[in-house]
Amino acid sequence: MNVLLSILGFALAVGVIVTIHEFGHFLVARLLGIKVERFSIGFGRPLWRRRMGRDGWELVVAAVPLGGYVKMLDGREGPIPAGLEHRAFDRQSVARRAAVVVAGPLSNFVLAVLLLWVFFQAGTVGLKSYVGTVRPGSPAARAGLAAGDRILAVGTTPTPTWNQLDLALFNAVLVRRAVPLVIRTAAGTVRTLRLAVRHPRTLTAPHALPRGLGFRPAYPRLLPVVARVEARSPAARAGLRPGDRILSLDGHRVRSWTALVRFVTAHPGRRIRLVARGPHGRTRALALTLARARLAGRPVGRLGVYVRVPKDFGASFFETIRYGPLSALGMAVRYTGKIAAMTLRVLVGMLDGTASLRNLSGPIHIADYAGRSLRAGFFSFLSFVGLISISIGLLNILPIPLLDGGHLLYYAAEIVRGRPLSERVQMAGQRVGLALLTLLVGLALYNDFVHFF
Repeated sequence: MNVLLSILGFALAVGVIVTIHEFGHFLVARLLGIKVERFSIGFGRPLWRRRMGRDGWELVVAAVPLGGYVKMLDGREGPIPAGLEHRAFDRQSVARRAAVVVAGPLSNFVLAVLLLWVFFQAGTVGLKSYVGTVRPGSPAARAGLAAGDRILAVGTTPTPTWNQLDLALFNAVLVRRAVPLVIRTAAGTVRTLRLAVRHPRTLTAPHALPRGLGFRPAYPRLLPVVARVEARSPAARAGLRPGDRILSLDGHRVRSWTALVRFVTAHPGRRIRLVARGPHGRTRALALTLARARLAGRPVGRLGVYVRVPKDFGASFFETIRYGPLSALGMAVRYTGKIAAMTLRVLVGMLDGTASLRNLSGPIHIADYAGRSLRAGFFSFLSFVGLISISIGLLNILPIPLLDGGHLLYYAAEIVRGRPLSERVQMAGQRVGLALLTLLVGLALYNDFVHFF
């Protein structure tokens, strides 16, 4: 089921992003009077086609949803009918051709802004940016960060939740030799600390922060107190009751509900000795056999109890961030610009050695994230599509032949020379572009293989 969701999410995301990208080319070409012959949604065998408009351009829905293309009248691809020379793409001025090319990546950025605008209005719930543990001798410890501190900002970027803090830390490590943190201590004092960055390449690897700087989040801890007992479960047969606090399992002290779940799931069918203390202070030892169940295809143990959640638990550890329509639009524009700039810095960093090459994700990793975002809900998936759209837009505008940015590079050379580059030079550039893209795809697939297998 998870694999099917990942495939579905990947196909939906890529299909939408590429269709919008090609629609940008299509729309601007039509507005400039360039003759469009076909707009295909998907590749491969046409499943449906229809002639549209006075021009009779063809709208096609093809079998493979992972892409699409726009075919325009172009003298380089065949003879131009008499009287239509002025509407051929290759007969347009450099400015008009560049406008058509730029419209594709620009459409991806517009799509990202719109999706993130909806996402920021819907609101997000995040873990508050409290520090849980600090590793002795780490950059965080040397700077004076302590457990219980709350990180208010990285530089001038507010970080009310760990989602925002992770992004701000990554961005700061890319551009600084020291990460400035504004913190509020457990005593209520606001201070500014500077964490030394010695190995940015290591710190920019996926999931390296904040651990690489020596600290971890403060996760909410629920006490192992029973709220409800399932009928006919091992817990019910052994005599556990609501209000009981579980103290130990087979001699292992249980300090949190997480520790309880970890022990129980790891021992399906095991006979254990459980010690619990009732709400009136009476301690008793119970013998029981854990039930067997299956989770994600593997056997797990079950006790049959539910945790008691304090009324103020959510407010203590989680924060909801939601924006009004105008504020959300401004936030979406700024966030899109910030992600694009950060992605560009990562690409440059991978070239000069200051950023980890593991940041380059391939289709397997992207599909995995697509499936996770689908399982997390509709708005989470919108956010995922928006972020991928930014990456696709930025990648396409890079000055690499075969991409939109490569065409713009050729147009810039044409302006300087006063005439187009020769076909031989353009073909040589295409071969270089193909080699670079093959290298990038190979590295991305290698990263996927290392991550998953």
